[in-house]
Amino acid sequence: MARGVSGVEWLRALEGGSAGHRQVEWLDVLVYAEEEHGAGASRWLADEMGVSLRSAERYLAITKPGVAQSQQPSRRAQAEAAQRLQARIQREWDRADAADQRRQVADLLRTIRRVSPGDVRVRSVSRGRNRSGSPRATLESNRSIPGEIAVDLSDAADLWEQGLDGEAAAALSDAIIDGYGNRGDIDELSRSIRIVEYPPDMDYR
Repeated sequence: MARGVSGVEWLRALEGGSAGHRQVEWLDVLVYAEEEHGAGASRWLADEMGVSLRSAERYLAITKPGVAQSQQPSRRAQAEAAQRLQARIQREWDRADAADQRRQVADLLRTIRRVSPGDVRVRSVSRGRNRSGSPRATLESNRSIPGEIAVDLSDAADLWEQGLDGEAAAALSDAIIDGYGNRGDIDELSRSIRIVEYPPDMDYR
């Protein structure tokens, strides 16, 4: 397994807008135009794309209920517009102060419903003591968590917003392990497992 990142590192990368940052797509550009510019959406999009107002209106038509298709720009133009919006979003993140970024990450965590952990490293903590009276050993191993896991990251969000990084990382792990268990893939004994490394690009939605 390649070197992963800890839960705290993954959360901090979210704060920096890198790890797991959802890729902006063409439809996001259209939604952004309408949400940010309202009645001026067509004018903004026309200026952004260097097209006529009529063309911009046709592009935006696809966001309307009941409209399955409408004239759209080339895939290259769509990709370039998405890249510009991605850069704009990143600049907005960079301008935000640390507290605002924490709040934004917490808000993002509260919206996440599924994650795809993939290959992770786990730590298994054996409870109790051995015959000599010493605490039982802590073991680490690699594990694959396939597919999507339903999660509730509200606890992790609250802790992250309070600046409790370690506790937030533990809550992230607990949420994934709980979701994995609820799927029937592990038994109660596995509740002593904690994820200590994740893929840097762990996907979520």
